Amino acid sequence: MSRRKVTFPDTSTGTTSPNWTRTMPGPDQAVTGSLSQRLALTFLATYAALLLVVGAGQITDPFIHYDDYPALVLFAEAYYEKTLAEGRWFNYLWHLRGIETPAWVNFQLYLVGWSLFVAAAALNVFRTTGLRYPLLLSVLVVLSPQTTLISGWFNSLIPGIWLMAAYTVTALFVSPRVGRWLLVPFVPVAIQAYTPYP
Repeated sequence: MSRRKVTFPDTSTGTTSPNWTRTMPGPDQAVTGSLSQRLALTFLATYAALLLVVGAGQITDPFIHYDDYPALVLFAEAYYEKTLAEGRWFNYLWHLRGIETPAWVNFQLYLVGWSLFVAAAALNVFRTTGLRYPLLLSVLVVLSPQTTLISGWFNSLIPGIWLMAAYTVTALFVSPRVGRWLLVPFVPVAIQAYTPYP
């Protein structure tokens, strides 16, 4: 794994100096260090923004679309017909889990998974920068109207969002090359689940 030195010119004078040289990770090198701290801070900011978007009433008593009830009450038989038509087998396995949780717990699972996915994705985009740009990107993503509209199906989205979060967090701590190879097992499974942006 190689590292490369990048020299940035001084825009005021047009010259370069050693003060403007940074060592950047090579294309096959993972970025570590304070990455865990950056992920935690970005996640917390994203989660806080998401809580602001959905509102306090939605947190304790979330709105559920009528076709999301089978996922809430684990009615796998009703979901089986939909699975045959749409092929969301990963979601079908979620219906067979055997542990029924209240709607507000499922909604929190959805919000935490969504925040973790968005935070890790933003840090994957801005791997070598500070915290400002990942925070801005992650907050902009969760403040989009699509996030609010799709949240009515949070019971069905839990498996897909946590699968996406698992991939983006894993890709953050491995080299970009390994991250690309991880798409091979993750993409076919993700196709079998509902994700926030199908």
